[in-house]
Amino acid sequence: MRAEQLRKRIWPVQLATLVKEVPKRSADYIYELKFDGYRILAVKAGAELRLFSRRGQDWTNEFAVVAKAAQKLRASELVVDGEVCALDERGVPRFGLLQNRGNSPPKLAYFVFDLLWREGRDLRQLRLEERRDALARVLGTPSKDSVIALSSAVPGEPRDILRTACSSGMEGIVAKEKGSPYGGGRGLTWLKLKCTKRQEFALAGYVPLLGTRVGEVGALLLALKGTDGAFHFAGKVGTGFTSEMRARIGKLLEHDHIDEPPVVDAPRLAGARWSRLKHVGEVEFIEWTSASELRHPSFQGLRKDKTPDECVREDVAESP
Repeated sequence: MRAEQLRKRIWPVQLATLVKEVPKRSADYIYELKFDGYRILAVKAGAELRLFSRRGQDWTNEFAVVAKAAQKLRASELVVDGEVCALDERGVPRFGLLQNRGNSPPKLAYFVFDLLWREGRDLRQLRLEERRDALARVLGTPSKDSVIALSSAVPGEPRDILRTACSSGMEGIVAKEKGSPYGGGRGLTWLKLKCTKRQEFALAGYVPLLGTRVGEVGALLLALKGTDGAFHFAGKVGTGFTSEMRARIGKLLEHDHIDEPPVVDAPRLAGARWSRLKHVGEVEFIEWTSASELRHPSFQGLRKDKTPDECVREDVAESP
């Protein structure tokens, strides 16, 4: 079986649901750190090793150092689920570092947390603990410089774990129900608690930086897909950019420039340059305003692994 066929056998990936507080039956869950990177499946089929994004894009060349390390895992056929991250000087994952990997690329790490397939056997219906044990055996004893690391279960009270994760600069934590199988899509057996509010937005255009020519982003214009199927204006973000990012994103949006806003309820903005909805960005913010816009937003980077149709408002669910 080839890697692409094997990927399709186990698609789609399991996703976590955002909640406001730890589960009421907190002892029924395993807690892991939430990593700030790209969700990646490593699929090995004999000599073939490929890395796939959550949309099924082949990112083997994008993360060649990870692919090389995954090729050495102890199995001739497997599917591993995890997150590829770029680490800062303290070893903390930073999504923004994945945007700039030119002359001095950051250190990459592949934090793996589930084993879905091994040697012709579909493992998704096994208990979570069994899959984690099998994954640990596949990884063996990692070296100090290993690119691949197991996402360890963090002991302690979940509120303390979350507090420590936030103070360390992590994105949050994930709670996974003990004994649960691996189910594709979003459900309540995996829950995520974030340190700050973050989500993806479709990029509807931009306002040029004051005093610059067209093509230099001053603020991005954001949109979300509503329950009516249309895209609605969701505010703008003007911080979190480097000069290189302002020019690069401006060029992308200018390539798809249109005269009319692609969103419902678009405000009148002097100098606004609207764009076809093709690109997605991740934004961190404090809260939603009563006008359904963002308070104190900060741009984190482009999300090449997601589409505008996936950009819906991520409201907090009730903890089970």
